[in-house]
Amino acid sequence: MFMHKEVRRALEAGEFLKSMGYSTEQEVINIVQSRNILNILHSVEDVKRFFDIYGAQVAGLRGETTKKKAVSATMQDLGAK
Repeated sequence: MFMHKEVRRALEAGEFLKSMGYSTEQEVINIVQSRNILNILHSVEDVKRFFDIYGAQVAGLRGETTKKKAVSATMQDLGAK
């Protein structure tokens, strides 16, 4: 069970996730760890807790599960031997 404060921080991390365009969990963790963006108030634990409580976001999954177009096969004319 999570404490109220932990759930609140996880929700705030979820808002950060939303502002990042619903990146994957690992991408958000890398962003938080690298500190390339200034004034990130969220820790890696907050991000992991958000995914533990709420799971992967549907908006983030939609972009990754698009249908891949099949590569067409080419026919070779070997001729009669």
